[in-house]
This record gives sequence, C-alpha cells and structure tokens, in this order.
Amino acid sequence: MGLFLVLGGRGVYGNCSTTGCFYVAADDPDTPLPQKEGGVNGDTVQFYIGGVLLGGSTVFQNGNITQLNLTATGNLTYVLTVGSSGNGSVTIPGEGNWTYAAGGNVSLAAVADTGFHFGNWTGDVATVADVNAAETTVTMNGNYTVTANFAAGPAPTPTQSTRHLPGSLQLPGQTFDVTVTFTAPADNFNAIGATDNVPAGWTVQGNITWCTPNADVENVVGDQVQYAWFGPYSSGQTFTTVYQVTVPSGASLPSYTFNGQIGYKIGNGSTVFETIAGNSTVYIQLPATPTPTPTPTPTPTPLPTPSPTPMATPYVPPGGGGGGGLPPTPTPTPTPVVTATPKPTLAPTVAPTPTVAPTPTVGPTSTLTVAPTATPTPAPEGKKTNIGVIIGPIIAVIVIGLVAYWFLKKRKASQTPKGGSTA
Repeated sequence: MGLFLVLGGRGVYGNCSTTGCFYVAADDPDTPLPQKEGGVNGDTVQFYIGGVLLGGSTVFQNGNITQLNLTATGNLTYVLTVGSSGNGSVTIPGEGNWTYAAGGNVSLAAVADTGFHFGNWTGDVATVADVNAAETTVTMNGNYTVTANFAAGPAPTPTQSTRHLPGSLQLPGQTFDVTVTFTAPADNFNAIGATDNVPAGWTVQGNITWCTPNADVENVVGDQVQYAWFGPYSSGQTFTTVYQVTVPSGASLPSYTFNGQIGYKIGNGSTVFETIAGNSTVYIQLPATPTPTPTPTPTPTPLPTPSPTPMATPYVPPGGGGGGGLPPTPTPTPTPVVTATPKPTLAPTVAPTPTVAPTPTVGPTSTLTVAPTATPTPAPEGKKTNIGVIIGPIIAVIVIGLVAYWFLKKRKASQTPKGGSTA
C-alpha cells in the first residue's frame, strides 16, 4: 500500500529518494493560476497509508528536512460534517455528522432552491472528486467538513469552447495554425486559462499577440501550450487563441489527436473547468510506399520422359510348383548374333601311293618319300566345325602307315636267302 500525503488541503503523492527519505516538490511560482503542483511555505503536510491518517504531521518549508515518527494502529473511522450556505441543501448523505471507515468513498449531492443554482463545494475538499459538480464523491482520509454553496440566478452557460484544426491533409514537416475560441458565460469572467495538448513530439509555438484579446501570459511546456487572461471580462466577450504546431518529419501515423481544457472563475467563485470541444484530430498524408517490381518467375525446362526399361521374363523352373528357395534370376535378353557366311570346306590332299620299284638283289637301301599331308584350315572361332576337315587327315595318316608297314615287310623278306640263314 502506498504512502499518501495531503499537502495544504490538496492530495498529492510524494517521492521516495535513494536515501529512504520522503520528499515533497515545491510549487513553481511561474505556473499560471489556478494550477499548483507543489508545496508552499506554511502548508500543513499530513500522511496517510491506505486511507488511514498517520499520527504525525509537519509544516512545509522549502529546503528544510523534518524528521517524523509516523504511526497508525487499529481500524480507524472518520467523521464527515456536511452543511450548506443557504438557498439549497445537501440531499446525499444529508446535512449533519456522518461516520465512515478510513479510506472509504462517500457520495455527495446538492440541490439548489428555485431561482438559484449550485456553485461549488468548499471546506476540506482535498479529496472531493469535482468541487464544481453538484453530484460528486469524497474520499475519507481524515475528519472532514464540506459545505455546498449556491448562487442566485440560473446556472451559467458553458463557454462553448471550440478547437479548429485544418481539414486538409497535412504533410510531414508542415506547420499549421490551431485556433481555440470561447465566450464569457457571465459578467466578472476572470482568472481564465486555456491549456491545449498537442501530439507528443510535435513542435509547438505560442505568442500573446496571436490571441484576441491579447493574452496576459503565454507558456509552452513540452507538448502543451498555455494562455491566461486575468480579467474581469463582461458576459459575451469572445476569446480567440492561436498557436502553431509543426508535424514531425518522421510522422508515421495517418492521424493524431489534440486535447485540452478551459478554466475560469465567475466573480470570487471556485474555478470551473471545461473540456475544449470541436475538432480533435488532424490527418497526415504519408509518403506513398513504392510498389516493388515483381521478379519474373523463370519457366522451368521440361525434362525428357525416360523410356520404360523392358521387363525381363521371369524364370520358371521346369515342373512348376515347389515354392521356396531364392527367386529365379531373370534371363537376360540375348544379343542377336550376326551369322557369318561359312567358308568352303577344304578336302585334305592325299598324296598318291608311290610306285614301289623292284627290289634289287644287292643295292643300297631305297628311301621312301611320303608326300606331305595338307594341314586343314581351322574353323573360325565361334563358328561350326566341318567334320570332314577333321576326319580326312586322320584317314590319310592311317593309309600312309599301312603302306609303309607293307613296304618294310616286303623288303625284309627279299633280303633273306632262300633255304637257310646267311653265314
């Protein structure tokens, strides 16, 4: 639960430093009234935790450090005292004393008598949600007394404040005027402040001479421009405020919004705040995004359709059936054999049987001359062999052998003497 403080009758949050000290910012005297963002010397500082008022308070002194012992015990309750200044009454919760739990929210409602109108709530109004509304709430962070005030006559009409923005598209880097107009709703129109907030990061410029009537105060704080007039002004007085803004060169959104309010008093009454109506959006013309040139998709070259490989006829073992074993190896398609023209068969040449001369009685041994046998030509490799080529030479050799055997036997017989052996 956070530590809450009430500073000079106004609820604000303080800050914790790195040393563990709780400190409160001082008010900036240059800020136009009625705004007040910090402490002023003499303000009473009270502390609350979760809506419970702590035992201990101090008086604000700019630059001083005060050590406090803060304590809170038990379930605390507070008393709300409600009353009116006459010409009207408080209907919720009613006038009188009322007890509520610490930190609770209590509804308030006031009704004016005929011929009067509600003015504001005064007293311990630090935690009153809207002091200018007849129906509002108060947060019970302590014992409070609040009073409803009423004024004669009808309620003042609003100032009818209106913001005017350019209707055309604005370009990044472009500067344009923003105008806010409003009208004094009653006499003694005074303490007037016009505050307008521009989009974050935009450049804003103001000048008191750009306003009608000329503003008494001009101030630019960050993205906010402020004008103020002290007054008083008569009912019906028209006000025109003008300031300039520049669209950032890096603007990336198609539209941006403005918001602000008018604050004023009627006589010595409390400050009334109204939201500036009218245009609130300005549209930006963003640079067109170039369309990238599409890269042409190359047409794929069709691949040739492969010819189907002929399937080999599966081998079927003789007799069929059986099953089991490895599948038969497909018989490859035989390569056609080119048949060569056969050469003519050469018949072996057989030498003629030699004529045997008469064997002389005595003489040298005659020599038998045998004609050479013709060598058969072998058949080309891979071709069919002719059986005649092989058998012919064999027969020739047998014949020659028989002739030689006969010749030798006859010669031996002719050399042996008849009637006995040779001595």
